[in-house]
Amino acid sequence: RAKEEAQQKEAKVKLLTESVNSVIAQAPPAAQEAFKKELDTLTTNYQWLCTRLNGKCKTLEVYARKEALKGGLDKTVSLQKDLSEMHEWMTQAEEEYLERDFEYKTPDELQTAVEEMKRAKEEAQQKEAKVKLLTESVNSVIAQAPPAAQEAFKKELDTLTTNYQWLCTRLNGKCKTLE
Repeated sequence: RAKEEAQQKEAKVKLLTESVNSVIAQAPPAAQEAFKKELDTLTTNYQWLCTRLNGKCKTLEVYARKEALKGGLDKTVSLQKDLSEMHEWMTQAEEEYLERDFEYKTPDELQTAVEEMKRAKEEAQQKEAKVKLLTESVNSVIAQAPPAAQEAFKKELDTLTTNYQWLCTRLNGKCKTLE
């Protein structure tokens, strides 16, 4: 926007310079030299100012791109952390609930195991909202990411959702078996 304004002003200055040159041409010869020097000084100062403004605009554009990239990187890192935490939770849930041997000798022990499995199912169902949120976030990043990064995120998301669904299915099955 600043560039457009500078270009518009430059066109006005050019028109103004032409008008001043026309006036200088009609001025008495003694005053013409002083007017030309003054016009040259003003033109030089204006061009210097435009050059500096263009440089500042380019610098600001670079900073804006850099901040956008940094924001994207921060979001990606945060998302990657969330995905890792979800994978870690699923691994822990699998180890804690699915890999245990539930061969109990007393009805009380079996009842305790059923209650644990029900809690595990509830916890997995509560994580469903997090999985949906992660899915939306990853899809948002995928839409803005370069093709190389898109594939990695898609694969990570597919793995997460598949593992989550498989965990829920196994928890449900284990719970029914215990009941």
